[in-house]
Amino acid sequence: MKIKNLRINRKLATLLLAGAITIGATSGHFIKDNTLLANKTDSTDIVNVYVDDNFGTIATSIPENTIQNVYGYNDEWDLVVYKNSIGFVYHSHIDDIEHDEIAVINELDGTVTTTAKLNFRLGPSTKYKSMKVLSKNATAEVLGITSNNWYIIRINGEIGYVSGNYVRYTPSDKVYESENEVQKFCQTNVAVNFRKGPGTNSDKMCVLPKGTQLECLEYLENNWYRVKYNNQIGYVFGDYITFNLQVSKPTESKEIEPLGEYRTDIKKVIYATESINLRNEMRFDAESLYVISKYEACEVLEETTDWYKVRCAGLTGYISKRFTSELSNVFVVVDISEQKLTLYNNNVIILETDIVSGTKGKHDTPIGLYSIQSKTKDTYLRGRGYCSHVDFWMPFYYGYGLHDADWRSSFGKTYYETSGSHGCVNIPPEVTEGVYNNVEVGTKVLVHK
Repeated sequence: MKIKNLRINRKLATLLLAGAITIGATSGHFIKDNTLLANKTDSTDIVNVYVDDNFGTIATSIPENTIQNVYGYNDEWDLVVYKNSIGFVYHSHIDDIEHDEIAVINELDGTVTTTAKLNFRLGPSTKYKSMKVLSKNATAEVLGITSNNWYIIRINGEIGYVSGNYVRYTPSDKVYESENEVQKFCQTNVAVNFRKGPGTNSDKMCVLPKGTQLECLEYLENNWYRVKYNNQIGYVFGDYITFNLQVSKPTESKEIEPLGEYRTDIKKVIYATESINLRNEMRFDAESLYVISKYEACEVLEETTDWYKVRCAGLTGYISKRFTSELSNVFVVVDISEQKLTLYNNNVIILETDIVSGTKGKHDTPIGLYSIQSKTKDTYLRGRGYCSHVDFWMPFYYGYGLHDADWRSSFGKTYYETSGSHGCVNIPPEVTEGVYNNVEVGTKVLVHK
């Protein structure tokens, strides 16, 4: 399911109208190509652009059949930048033009910290001019995030874009006190490892489920917290906890077991960065059992210095480590051929379900490694010929995303070959909330054949 326009909110619209930010103005297109086509409003050959989202003062008019960038604002009005004017156009007065590469802006509050020297650009891709280079560990206010993983930030009064691949995001509700003091209690915002030391190399004592309440003892400079859980002292990473002043007592401990009869012998999950042979022995001249396609996921059972023993496509064999990459923490794997979605947390399967992906050959769900760009409840997805309500919406690439589909009675099998989605991953309504509650903005989504 593709969203055909760039969706923004009141906060970003206010900045745009005030001239504080420029999105797709005269110097270039934020959207790769123009996306909307003005049509007749009545017997005249113009479309009126209003000062506000009502039929009040007219700011300017756009001739019929003018192709122009338009940004989705709400269910009735869109925001348009036309020549030197910015204003609102009634949604029914414009027609969508089909295009696959549309960016969606979602509001986000918090800060980002650069993890390397990074270009601060006019727009959300490398084709836009760099205004300056930000130093490593520079911190900036976040205004929003685009569906192609670029953050809109404000730093020293300037507003621009940085790639999400080179920043660390901290939500606005994270509170850091002076020195090493922290608020008394916090809770996990995803399922998270409870470790013996402040680092991913430290041994894991257990997995704490989302919503587990902890007593916070100390904040460490590397964004780890020393916490108490069921009278045990351990460490959790700061990105995965939220401070809650209303909590007065931590919840009681319980060890986490995999949900359902899931595979429990998984050491790690990897994916192929190129097509690679699955062999019956750890030799390059050994028999090839199967050719693993690029981005295809494998579950690692054992490993040596150069080889993995893996389970892939129902087969067990060996692959060279040379063309693989590892997934970690919480991540989602979507298998198009099997029509399955699997949600992992630190290599433990916590949810597995049938899905329906994009109609084969017509609206194929894009293959690749992506990230959850935003999370929205109770919204509408619109495109040419449809307007569908969903309870949970998790876009991961432009207008493609994960969502519930209560209009479907069956999932899995071969439905996608003839009656699939417009490109999104349709999930059974009864399990979608479980996915929604366990992923966050930035959670990796691997889609493979």
